[in-house]
Amino acid sequence: MQNWALDPLTAPEKLLAIRAASQWVIYGPEHLDPESMSLLIRPDQAPTGPERHFGVADRLASLPPGWLCVGRHKDVSQCARYKAHSGETWVWVTPNGMKGFSDFTLIIQDIARVAINSQTLFHLPPIYTPIQFKTADTGAKFDSPIFTVQAVVNESGHLVTDIPYYPLRQDNLGGDTASLRSAIAAAGITSVGR
Repeated sequence: MQNWALDPLTAPEKLLAIRAASQWVIYGPEHLDPESMSLLIRPDQAPTGPERHFGVADRLASLPPGWLCVGRHKDVSQCARYKAHSGETWVWVTPNGMKGFSDFTLIIQDIARVAINSQTLFHLPPIYTPIQFKTADTGAKFDSPIFTVQAVVNESGHLVTDIPYYPLRQDNLGGDTASLRSAIAAAGITSVGR
């Protein structure tokens, strides 16, 4: 059960990626909006930045065609191993689709179980070599202190930070709400209601 316990407040990208993966298999990749597709692609396929990319699009594309059937209740096969519905739309898996169903389940598990702050989810910019300058006041009567200044520039000559900023979050993968409450209390956040 704890494999499926995701907190939408601490891991919204995971839930959005699982939703996007489900939409992929039901409607096809051409129906995904750019933000959903961005969650599914590999980090190296995305522009540099703090957005998270789960890298499952290639695996979704290699799922066997037709493993998941979609239709109305009257279309559900008598030999369906699994079936579910939302409103009038039904999905089901026949014995021939079990390999695709197993592979899709593993994809969902990979999305759900990765640490939300893992560097494998980000496309990190290249690390630049810092330039150091030593300063001195040559016109002073007394020896002035020498300061070392370090600057980091990109290939265009613009100043950049030496360590890229990526917002880190507390990742709650299940029923340990006591440690999550402790982390919230340590951050000085008070709860409004229960």
